[in-house]
Amino acid sequence: MRAYKSLPNVILQQLANNQQVKVIILVNEPTEEEQEATEAKQEVAQAKRKAEQLAERLRQLGVNPDELDELL
Repeated sequence: MRAYKSLPNVILQQLANNQQVKVIILVNEPTEEEQEATEAKQEVAQAKRKAEQLAERLRQLGVNPDELDELL
């Protein structure tokens, strides 16, 4: 815990002289669903990057990535 000796004036004006105050700061953390959604988005973005890299490599080799269905 960190103790501060001074608070902003807007808060001090609301307190009695020498009144002791405890401040709690709440931080919103992502829910499990939000965390999973973020991870899924990151995985999709990574898969897209890899697909783009593969398509570029295929073009370098003279293969049109749009015609891959015909090759398979």
